[in-house]
Amino acid sequence: MNISKKIKKILKNINGLNINLNETEIIYLGDGKTNESYLLNYENNKLVLRLNSKNYLKLGIDRKSELEILKTLKKTRIVPNIIYCDDSYEFLIYEYIEGLNLELDKITKEDKNSLRDLIQIYQEIKVDLPKFDYFNHLSKYRDLLIKNKKIDFFQNNEINIFFHKLKKFQELDWPPKITHHDLISNVIRTKNGFKILDWEYAGNGHPDFDFCSLDSKKENNKFIRQLIKFTNDFWYQV
Repeated sequence: MNISKKIKKILKNINGLNINLNETEIIYLGDGKTNESYLLNYENNKLVLRLNSKNYLKLGIDRKSELEILKTLKKTRIVPNIIYCDDSYEFLIYEYIEGLNLELDKITKEDKNSLRDLIQIYQEIKVDLPKFDYFNHLSKYRDLLIKNKKIDFFQNNEINIFFHKLKKFQELDWPPKITHHDLISNVIRTKNGFKILDWEYAGNGHPDFDFCSLDSKKENNKFIRQLIKFTNDFWYQV
């Protein structure tokens, strides 16, 4: 079955989705470790269909939590509107956001200030989710890397020290806030301001994490900078 037929079969079985499949243009947008995305272009409307990759669970993604956060943040208008999510969380349909990806090497001081304001907006909103477990999340990455012989945990003193600190950090009584955890690569500049996409790794995380990922030089939390580095390094190797 080619991808167009596969997608049309998915859409055909969605009750209440008012799309003429014969008049819908399906355009491949891209893929990655966690998903592949397609643009559904029909009758001057545009939606995105996101299909999970086969290995997304290995990356510590909780689609149910992601959907809860997206619904919670709907009124802020900084996230895309969700059109449909299947009961098994295998695919998601949301509005297509017209705009340009924010380029980190071209980000201005004004951009950073605007994004700090957005972070403050979504961190002030409560979501009924548990405190994000960084120790458990990165331990799964570490164990996969050890299994695939990409790191020798027991001989890597830097990693040993980091996980010792991480365990203590996780046990601290820091206030959990909505945290994107992959902010910079998922910001879209639109005519109405910034929108933030792909909340796959989001959760009730540490309040400094997104601020530090935006501007590590300005933020003074040395351990969070280290946490971000290990998270990114492990993710790219898994």
